[in-house]
Amino acid sequence: MARTTMGLAAMLAPLVGYCAQALAADVSTKNLPKIDKPGHWRKMGHDDATTTSKCVGNPVTPLCAVETVRACFVRVEDLLCGIAMGLDGPAGMVSRKKSVGITLRYRITGARILRDRDIPPNKRDGKWSWKAGDVQIDMKATKCYDGRCQKEIRQATSTTYDVRKYGNRWVVIEWDTPRW
Repeated sequence: MARTTMGLAAMLAPLVGYCAQALAADVSTKNLPKIDKPGHWRKMGHDDATTTSKCVGNPVTPLCAVETVRACFVRVEDLLCGIAMGLDGPAGMVSRKKSVGITLRYRITGARILRDRDIPPNKRDGKWSWKAGDVQIDMKATKCYDGRCQKEIRQATSTTYDVRKYGNRWVVIEWDTPRW
């Protein structure tokens, strides 16, 4: 009887390992935002009523953290930058006066969970190094003034945000907007 149990355990071990990996991947990917369909644009306004997102200031998902940092700049509310970056107060990143007429049109163009093999050597060491399990979100955005967009939407600027989970919230650790 012991041999049969041992044989069955040996046969099931790979299956159990595979299922555990699949469940872990599913838990991780549930936090990825859906990619917006072509032509679908979200809006970030000067308050919650003029904003598509319903989680600005509450970074419970990677996208909520990214939307919070974007709202910081659109709304000129430095405390939102602090929240998105995991600080206990304002981040000291914005200092200009509010401009109620500015909005942002944006769309999610990519989202992925970093694996160890995805991390380039220059992003492995240092205070803000990338780690396996971090989330990257790609966004295209353009500013609009009093309803008129700065650039045609097809020429929107692309930015990649690197987001990491700390406790029960997500924190934007870095973002990159290539010049060209």
